[in-house]
Amino acid sequence: MVVLQPLSNQSVRQGERVTLECAIPAFPAPEKVQWFRNEVEIFTSPDYTISFSVGLCTLVIAEVFPEDAGTYRCMVTVSGVPNSTTMRLQVAGQYSVTAVATSVRPWLHVKLDCRNLRLLHKSSPTPVSHPPPLSSQP
Repeated sequence: MVVLQPLSNQSVRQGERVTLECAIPAFPAPEKVQWFRNEVEIFTSPDYTISFSVGLCTLVIAEVFPEDAGTYRCMVTVSGVPNSTTMRLQVAGQYSVTAVATSVRPWLHVKLDCRNLRLLHKSSPTPVSHPPPLSSQP
């Protein structure tokens, strides 16, 4: 048996519905279609829907979370011979940042990005661990 359309890597956001599909020849019909995440078999549940129809193997993840990230494999057994295809699923989490300022200093510039929370001094593009000392000059 040959996989006609292998699984392909995906990057998705937390909370999305994800569909993984691979195509195999419709005949002969497989004896078994199995899905794995990080080599642990997945079964149909409220979180996962597994289906096979006319050569299309499908796994639907109803709502993806960062812990769903990993390597997925669809293994199809036809005439006693297993064949599989794999893919990598990356899940970006939802981030929230709460900043509380007790005072405002005109020299202070805060830059937030998804990887780092950095405090930057306006005159220097490099992160500083502490704000520069206050001076009596404006």
